Amino acid sequence: MRRRFLHRRTAIQRCFGLGLLIGIFALIAGAPPFATIAHAQSYNGTIVGTVTDTAGAAIPGVKVTAINSGTNSNYIATTTGSGSYSIPQLPGGAYVVHAEAP
Repeated sequence: MRRRFLHRRTAIQRCFGLGLLIGIFALIAGAPPFATIAHAQSYNGTIVGTVTDTAGAAIPGVKVTAINSGTNSNYIATTTGSGSYSIPQLPGGAYVVHAEAP
């Protein structure tokens, strides 16, 4: 009596065949088969500075306002004890900066 051996595909062989099929389809469609997620660039900036008096001494508690010339949007910061300030996450554009003593 002759035995017949049926070729059974293993799970790995099925997955490899499916992956190969998807890869070929992706190449035909013009997409890379193993695409990665790309993150967009950020176009934001930060204005930093120090407010001092005419003698060069730092002035704390000064209200600093940056106004976007194109949109008229206001961004406000207050100087620290050392007179420094930072206005982060500003959209790109031209700004006018004003300082008001308390």
